[in-house]
Amino acid sequence: MKGSFIFIRANLIKSLSVFFVVLMIASCSGVKTETNGGESAVKSAMQQQMNSWNKGDIPAFMNYYWENDSLQFVSKNGISKGWKKVLENYQKAYPNQEQMGQLFFELNEVRQLSDDCVFVVGSWELSYSKKPNVGGYFTLLWKLKPEGWRIVIDHTS
Repeated sequence: MKGSFIFIRANLIKSLSVFFVVLMIASCSGVKTETNGGESAVKSAMQQQMNSWNKGDIPAFMNYYWENDSLQFVSKNGISKGWKKVLENYQKAYPNQEQMGQLFFELNEVRQLSDDCVFVVGSWELSYSKKPNVGGYFTLLWKLKPEGWRIVIDHTS
């Protein structure tokens, strides 16, 4: 019975992952442009996010998330909806700079899908001086909003 549960859970996780990737791509409009202006802007924004995190500034890190109730953050803990909820989750999980560690991103793929949509696949690592490092992978959907490029869907494991 236990083996069946693990098999079902693994298949559910795979299905949800595929669903979110399809959802990310489907939410983009238009056709891929010949320029990579969005790719450069997103790479720069992610560097700024990393710098903000490493200074212990979660609100500045959150500047690049869409400040809207439709923002979605998907993790092993489930789906969080809304900018305020994602901010609260970060602040609860990382109450001080020591708990935050030092963040490093590795961007495996940054692809502009349309004039207003960039898809990112990468990995993250939090480095600590007094405990083991932790890390995982992410997929992000960035959309060009009036306020600039913002993450609208974050799937982090």
